[in-house]
Amino acid sequence: PTLPLADQFWGDRYGQLRDPFGHSWSIGSPIKR
Repeated sequence: PTLPLADQFWGDRYGQLRDPFGHSWSIGSPIKR
């Protein structure tokens, strides 16, 4: 599953991707205010 990076309701910028080897990655970072 993939999910474009976007601002989430819980206060993080979050997304998911799959690399060329088939591994799924989830990336998140707090949104600076």
